[in-house]
Amino acid sequence: MSALQRVGFVISRNGGETNCVYQVKFADKANPLKAFSKVYNASGNPTEHFAAIMTCSQAEEACPYIPGADARIAIAYDDPKNADGLPQEKATYDERTRQIAREMLYVFSLIKS
Repeated sequence: MSALQRVGFVISRNGGETNCVYQVKFADKANPLKAFSKVYNASGNPTEHFAAIMTCSQAEEACPYIPGADARIAIAYDDPKNADGLPQEKATYDERTRQIAREMLYVFSLIKS
């Protein structure tokens, strides 16, 4: 979360132990986005009209179908946790944040409204 905050996101956690729910803002006047982590079918998560973005190889294999998702996008990333405790930890998280931002910008630029 720190890497996202370093690039300007305002993030607050709204509870959830096994399925964290976050409010994410990217601009002062923007409405916060509701973001979910880990368990897609937990109560409170949307059941239709959402995009499921699978970001690790385990999720890709374990969740080949997401009920209710209008789109399922699988993009696996090397886990920056591999650098935890190392001198390059912050740089690794920052680079992964930039990589995800570039790729999500591309993916969402393809969406037709």
